[in-house]
Amino acid sequence: MEKKRELVAKYINLIRNEIRRGKTLEEITQLLEREFSLKISLSYLSLLLKRDGGSRHANRSKRALTKESPKGTDDALVAIYRNSRKIGTLARVDDRFLFAYEPDTPLAERFVTEGVHDTIPPQIENLLPEGINRERLAYKHGLDPKESFELLKHLDDAHGGYSTQPVEKKTLHPFDHSARSYEETILPMESIEVEPDVQRAIEDLFLTGTSLLVNRLSNLSGQQPKTVVSFHDNHLYLPQESEYSNAILKVCNREYRDINIVENMLLSLARFELNIPTEKTLVLIDSQAKSQKPDFLKEKRDHFITSRYDRLGGEPRMASELLSILGKSSTRKYEVSIETIFDTIRRKANARSLRRLAEYYYFSFLAGNGDAHAKNIAFFKQPDGSLEIAPLYDVVNTAIYRIEGTLGISLNNRTEIDHDDLFEFLSSFADADRLHRMRRRFFEHIYDYLEISRPIMDSKIYDLLEHFYRKREKSCKK
Repeated sequence: MEKKRELVAKYINLIRNEIRRGKTLEEITQLLEREFSLKISLSYLSLLLKRDGGSRHANRSKRALTKESPKGTDDALVAIYRNSRKIGTLARVDDRFLFAYEPDTPLAERFVTEGVHDTIPPQIENLLPEGINRERLAYKHGLDPKESFELLKHLDDAHGGYSTQPVEKKTLHPFDHSARSYEETILPMESIEVEPDVQRAIEDLFLTGTSLLVNRLSNLSGQQPKTVVSFHDNHLYLPQESEYSNAILKVCNREYRDINIVENMLLSLARFELNIPTEKTLVLIDSQAKSQKPDFLKEKRDHFITSRYDRLGGEPRMASELLSILGKSSTRKYEVSIETIFDTIRRKANARSLRRLAEYYYFSFLAGNGDAHAKNIAFFKQPDGSLEIAPLYDVVNTAIYRIEGTLGISLNNRTEIDHDDLFEFLSSFADADRLHRMRRRFFEHIYDYLEISRPIMDSKIYDLLEHFYRKREKSCKK
């Protein structure tokens, strides 16, 4: 017995280190037997640790794999480098993995397929050492050798010039402006604090449609001049590298006058009057737009801010556009039928999302939104694999800007869609009475919303909208 105690004492530091790495006492006894031909029982090892004052170490084994990540890093992200230049990021989302390249990664260096993988892509997993070298890497960082994802954060110099490191953890501030009515979504520019960088970016985007200040931040899709921003504590600014953006800013559009005001008006009506989930939205009116009826040629500035639907609980949330779910490219976003959309989504989404999708399309029809194509609707993937529809976004009246098409998709092989045909189709997926109530409440409130918008809206745009909605209301009652 004394001899066995002396042998254990000889390896006590090794045992402590194994506990720090997250090994259980059972795994340690197996290690001692395998590597040093030392057979001891769990109870005897536990007793020795207590005598040695090591019980505090034994308690660590219970929480070894739930310890916090180093401060300032994101435990779900690994950055991949080649020759000291970042080429991509591997993310762990639930029990799956997502890999994405940096935009400037040359084609010749793209060795992994982008997208979602059920396991760590083998091309990345194979960067890890094997055998005793893997054990050493794990030992050095206090990790379990079986935890490939955690080990991938610490490859200083792998074969092929590759290296990895944890990704700096980013912060995400809440979009904390909560309007309670449409009137509260209309703000004078001077009522919020706007950083000089944002002011310069707005000017660049307004005049040229691009800005070097914001090109580094994102490559947002769509035709309107826009950028990601952060809006927090009444403060509008460009996010730093250590921060996620929480909003999108659409700058005053010189081609489609007042389109930002129209979008904010329609989404506010959906949110406040029809109980349709949308993101929080604001429209900023600068000092040039204060006159009651500005001249049509005057450079009135109205900027639109919307919170991001792909942000939740302090972290980005993975979402897929409807077009991607359908397996279509962006060039074919208008070449999709509503029949195909619902046939696909009914097999992948829950019943609530299917109902809301029908309500989104009906609202878009009432609003005159001919741009409700498959890139302007998104879904989240739930833990059970089903799809959950994201809040409504990007709703404008395209008819007054003479953009052809009823919804941007087809029904019965026609892009000009009749109300009764659309209503009959959507009633198969949503309650008909609910759609009737939506229509009634839409036309009860749209004229009030137009009146509220009159002081900040060009008179010609106002007249076009009022005429359109009078005509659409009449056609819906036939």
